[in-house]
Amino acid sequence: MATSMSISFLAIYLTTTKSISPQTTGIIIGNSSLAAVFTSFFGGSLSDRYGSKKIILSSMTAWIIVFISYGIATSMLTSLVLSALNGCCRSFFEPASKALLADITIPEDRLLVFNLRYGAINAGAVVGPLIGLQIGSAESGLPFFVAALIYSIYMMSLIIQFRAFKNT
Repeated sequence: MATSMSISFLAIYLTTTKSISPQTTGIIIGNSSLAAVFTSFFGGSLSDRYGSKKIILSSMTAWIIVFISYGIATSMLTSLVLSALNGCCRSFFEPASKALLADITIPEDRLLVFNLRYGAINAGAVVGPLIGLQIGSAESGLPFFVAALIYSIYMMSLIIQFRAFKNT
């Protein structure tokens, strides 16, 4: 939801608020997927090597910084770098979160858990842009700060859960 409420409006935000050309905006937005493609090969192996929890928390920390930086970025180059970092965070977070879910879920419940995860992601993709529209995603950097706040709350809740269930 947090990503959808801000990134969904990134093209409009960059072209209208930051006066970046549509062509350059397309490159900036495409750069996220390009970076994700190249770093996706490492996401799973990093999770295996260092542990899902560390990769999840590291990528979330980076995501918080990325979203705060989106809100204050002033240059095209900064937006390009942030877009790449956003893609990297996604390609590290996704395999680590799936691995963690697989590790903590009994085999009989995995299909249900992964379907619920998929449903939650889709619900967030529907609700996120509606919230973003209400808080002015196309006109200001506020939605990026809100997204960073949501990721911070999410990360804190994960830290609490990881500590509470560290031996299981």
